[in-house]
Amino acid sequence: MSRIFGTDGVRGIANTELTSELAYNLGRAGAFVLTEGTHKPKILVAKDTRISGDMLEAALVAGILSVGAEAVMIGVVPTPAVAYLTREYNADAGVMISASHNPVEYNGIKFFDNRGYKLSDELEDKIQKTIEDGFVGVPSPIGKDLGKCHFEAEGINKYMEHAKSTIGTELAGLKVALDCANGAAYEVAVKAFKSLGAEVHVINNTPDGTNINEKCGSTHPEALMEYVVKERCDIGFAFDGDADRCLAVDENGNLVNGDFILTICAKALKEKGQLKDDTLVVTVMSNLGLDIACKAEEIRTFKTKVGDRYVLEEMLKDGYVLGGEQSGHIIFLNHNTTGDGLVTALKVAEVIKEKNKTLSELASIMKELPQVLVNAKVPNHKKNIYLEDEEVVEAIKAVEDKLNGVGRVLIRPSGTEPKIKLYMGIKGKSEEDADQKLEELKNNKENKENANEDNNEENELNKKIEELENQNADLKDKYMRAMAETENIRKRAAKEKIDTIKRANKDLLLSLLNFMDNFERAIKAGENNNDIQNSEYYKGIELIHKQFIDFIHDNGVEEIECLGEEFNPNLHEALTVIEVPDCEHEKIVEVYAKGYKLNDELLRTAKVIVGKPKAKE
Repeated sequence: MSRIFGTDGVRGIANTELTSELAYNLGRAGAFVLTEGTHKPKILVAKDTRISGDMLEAALVAGILSVGAEAVMIGVVPTPAVAYLTREYNADAGVMISASHNPVEYNGIKFFDNRGYKLSDELEDKIQKTIEDGFVGVPSPIGKDLGKCHFEAEGINKYMEHAKSTIGTELAGLKVALDCANGAAYEVAVKAFKSLGAEVHVINNTPDGTNINEKCGSTHPEALMEYVVKERCDIGFAFDGDADRCLAVDENGNLVNGDFILTICAKALKEKGQLKDDTLVVTVMSNLGLDIACKAEEIRTFKTKVGDRYVLEEMLKDGYVLGGEQSGHIIFLNHNTTGDGLVTALKVAEVIKEKNKTLSELASIMKELPQVLVNAKVPNHKKNIYLEDEEVVEAIKAVEDKLNGVGRVLIRPSGTEPKIKLYMGIKGKSEEDADQKLEELKNNKENKENANEDNNEENELNKKIEELENQNADLKDKYMRAMAETENIRKRAAKEKIDTIKRANKDLLLSLLNFMDNFERAIKAGENNNDIQNSEYYKGIELIHKQFIDFIHDNGVEEIECLGEEFNPNLHEALTVIEVPDCEHEKIVEVYAKGYKLNDELLRTAKVIVGKPKAKE
């Protein structure tokens, strides 16, 4: 069995990858490993709002009870609540059933030890080995020695009061918008802000089991960005499904990501003398603008590998109190042992109240430099292809060479989803400096291309001169025949090589087209917003998007013309057919996803909507 634990517990599609049987085994093995030697151990169990939570909860609790442990069910609560309540109730362990920001079909099981910390790799491996060994040595008590379960309704209120206690001010006069992602924060976040005096406006707080993270929350903040402006709110906060992450939106509808939040909070803590060693812990994925801003505030940044567990490890090692990721997973170690979306939101609101400044004013401390993160779906067994495949390695090196030392490329496999993340950034002392370097890269590329053209012409001329000088009448015929045959061989060999490369590159190019789709959606999202279009971030996305277009074109990929064309089943995939007024014959009226050819060979069909003449009444 391959390792079942990822970077954040066990994840998979519920009822196929993450089955009830696996949940039972994890409950049984986890309860045994984490409570071995404890008299009548107690384990907390919680879940988010996704429909598969009930099924997995029942199986997990059954496994816990089967070894004689007590299960304390606390219902739907955020993940950080489990970490806190495990300590509050003196439990031996805690378990959260959630797939965080992932779509509804996914679910996960995440363990916490008795101190509220996520498990080490060693403990996770011990749980897995217990399962693989067939539960050798694991007790199966009977009668009165079996475990019992009960529901603890007050758990969510205890967590809320704890979160409120992390700030030292009321929030009266603050107009707050909350996007609860139809997830675990749908009640507690609203109650917390209202009880602190804030005027609260809420969206996406009606979970039905299937709408968690669906076009909402921290993974889709666009709705909140519009809502904040529409309702004239002072600030907005977007949580993910299990509320261990939080992103903010300023009064103008601009997204304020985790890097900005970390910088704002780090400065506030430093001014109060509460930032240990004036140090902020972040990952290598943080925006380069954060480094510049922190340096200006004399705040040291410590970089870790990507993943909140690595951030936490470094914080614990040296006692640092603040750390996190651009995604909004932020750890205030004085208040909780994991990322806490509600605490993060309250902390930002506290700074706004204490400073009497808008969020846009506070966020101006940092300028986001041009960089972009895109995701590509990749099967789990191919996540390391960027390290193992020679052609992919060479392609990455080529991109880095083009950046010419003023940028960086980071690729990492997701620990929670079947995808890899591609990250590109441009270094600079400021936003303007980074833009200038982008322009220099572009100009350098053009100059090199021109120089190469001149050199090629000169080389070709010299070759012809040399051939003419070396020819003689007696050998001309043989020479030309030999040259012709040699050229034929070369062409055949080149064609075979190209065909081989085409076949090898096809999967990679298909993955890159997913990057293209994401880029184009991001660009399209800002087309009707002048503020977004004029932002340096948007310009950076456009520039990198152009580089991707040039790259795929250089590799023989061309877009299939669709809009207004007749439907061709060999090139187009019809998603639906609709009646269109004044339409004389069937034609494509909308393109949902572009289609592409690779050297005149179909690479991907275009997904389209076909219009047909309106039926006669």
